Amino acid sequence: TRKVALLLTAPCYLVIAYYTEGRMANITVPIDEGISSHEEEDSDNYDDESSTDSCLELIQLKSVRDRGHIETGVTFSFKDGPLLHISTLLEEDRIAPLFSGAEWAGTRVWHACVRAVEYLDNHFAAEIGNGASLLELGCGLGVPGMIARLMGGRVILTDQESLLNQLRFNIESNFRGDDYIKAEALDWSREEVQKLLNNTDNHQGFDIVLNCDCVFEPLYGESWK
Repeated sequence: TRKVALLLTAPCYLVIAYYTEGRMANITVPIDEGISSHEEEDSDNYDDESSTDSCLELIQLKSVRDRGHIETGVTFSFKDGPLLHISTLLEEDRIAPLFSGAEWAGTRVWHACVRAVEYLDNHFAAEIGNGASLLELGCGLGVPGMIARLMGGRVILTDQESLLNQLRFNIESNFRGDDYIKAEALDWSREEVQKLLNNTDNHQGFDIVLNCDCVFEPLYGESWK
């Protein structure tokens, strides 16, 4: 809690999207003179691919594949906004650990990301549209954070150092010359959190901190609790 508190202004919000027992849950934690919690659980079975249908009016997401049917990227748009192109290709020296760490998880668009965007649009559209600062933790491809930028937010995308080149490439490809969306390495230690706040001129913290499926229950057992 102390590490998270460093990232946040008061009042502000920590939004967590994650799987639990085959269902999707969103938790919004308002931070104002202490921490309280409010949980909203989705009624859909999130193991079912069709459970994303309710998001289709907001996000149009498609896989891009080469002639060998290997995915090389994804395209997505938010509402009637521009079509963004996200490369999922890794550098040659990153291929070996593809299935053994952040490199694999960071090249996937997880269902929680799609639902998180829907949640932000339903609950925080006004704040983001007015330029609220948003930090995405463990962002991977950064889809929710990029959409938050399209909504008008000032966005910092963070993940492990090994994913930064890909993340910055995708930001440059889609937001060239935009100073209000950036990518930074963050390992969640107290020292690195403080460094991030200093390097991004967010000394007082962020208005919204977003975390999408960084802890996946089938892989990590009860640790998400």
